[in-house]
Amino acid sequence: KIWRERLAALGGSCRVLGGVRMRGHVVQAAAAVLCAWAPGATGVDYYKLLGINEFADADEIKKAYRQASLKYHPDKYSGDPAEAQAIMVQVNDAFNCLKNPATRKMYEYYENDYESMAEYESQLKKEHLKDLYLYDANVHIVWHKNKDLKLKNMTRITVLNLYHPQDQDSVKHVAEFKRFGKMAEKSPDLRAAVVNCQLDQGLCHSFWKQMGRKAVPAFLIFSSLQTDENMATDFEVWDDEKFGFPTAKELARQARKLVAHQVVQADGAFLEANVTRNPRVTDSNYTGITVWVAWLYHSARCSKTDACDKTAPAVRQLSNELKGVARIVAVDCKVYKTSCRGHLESGASVLKAFIHRGSRHFVEAFRFDVQGKEPPEASALRGAALVLRYVLKPQVNLTYPDDPFRPAAALEPEAGVELASMDPKTMRVGQLKELLANLGAKCVGCSEKADFVARVLELRGEGGAGSSGEL
Repeated sequence: KIWRERLAALGGSCRVLGGVRMRGHVVQAAAAVLCAWAPGATGVDYYKLLGINEFADADEIKKAYRQASLKYHPDKYSGDPAEAQAIMVQVNDAFNCLKNPATRKMYEYYENDYESMAEYESQLKKEHLKDLYLYDANVHIVWHKNKDLKLKNMTRITVLNLYHPQDQDSVKHVAEFKRFGKMAEKSPDLRAAVVNCQLDQGLCHSFWKQMGRKAVPAFLIFSSLQTDENMATDFEVWDDEKFGFPTAKELARQARKLVAHQVVQADGAFLEANVTRNPRVTDSNYTGITVWVAWLYHSARCSKTDACDKTAPAVRQLSNELKGVARIVAVDCKVYKTSCRGHLESGASVLKAFIHRGSRHFVEAFRFDVQGKEPPEASALRGAALVLRYVLKPQVNLTYPDDPFRPAAALEPEAGVELASMDPKTMRVGQLKELLANLGAKCVGCSEKADFVARVLELRGEGGAGSSGEL
């Protein structure tokens, strides 16, 4: 049930792996969807899957496809039939992509979005338009055919550039924004995206409506806290008068600063196990106090009102003010309606505090916002923050739980963090590369994660091969 809810939250289903509906394979389907949405995910290498090189012609692709079809046919595969079916789905996707010259070309640049980008290129040619960022894999192109893929379930801070290819100011920003895109792809928390307002005026108008004005270029900085099921609505707008020309470094610095938050975006199971219930009831010796603030929202209702749009920035601000005192959790009650029962019966959202005292079963709960007066103003949230900070903190052993959905390796290392304190095995390849670059080290010939992990361990004095600049 938990995995089905998580799949629903990501727009997936049990059909992700070819219609497999057995309980054990729901987890596989969820893993496939989660990998597709993960930052820096590269998906399946279609050439490697079919056993061909990137210069294979149409006949070689067909031959490889037939061989793979025979090898992984459920009636002939020696292993688990469900595994064979899952692989065959990937083989079919690979063949459908590589047999078409248009999708094959786009696969080289947009591995996880080649179909919509092939259609995008075709539309540009049809209308005799140009795109200033086409074929740059570091900058994600957003249009109405892929906006759900690009702007929903965001795990990174996304900087979206609304531009017009014939606007002189838009042209002036191209080189620097491409530089920012390259920087963003190397970071664990940033992403660069653009909308061509000449081709997709409707999408740009929807953002201009939220901004309250029409402007190109316009840089919208989206947080990962999005509550509207139809549109990404929680963003800040780059202010030229305040910040000046958006250089790559300044854009990255201000983006992190403007939409930074400590909100845990959790599922219903986590809410029930750790927030509305005290997980320390079995520890009779525990005497600490843990404070959770839950923002429970209904994404469908949020799309019909601006209440959630106005609440999101205040919740982000509250999470920063309560850092070290209380943890903020956000849960979509449309997806996890069973877990939200009794907490959000009507309205678009509610803010509630849950206080765990020692190992008591009873959890104290009270509303932050005033019912019927949504959304809560930022000043009211600051007042609540002060109450929690100065009234609860003096009491014994106030604890601050870790973010369960953000591994320590995914966080930006603070200044002064030593290499010895990091666990390279929990880091992604992109993070390992960035770490080595920051240390001024290289990993010549490294291709697999194990190679980069070994190099980091070597630099830490655990590899036994010295710590020179190159292997």
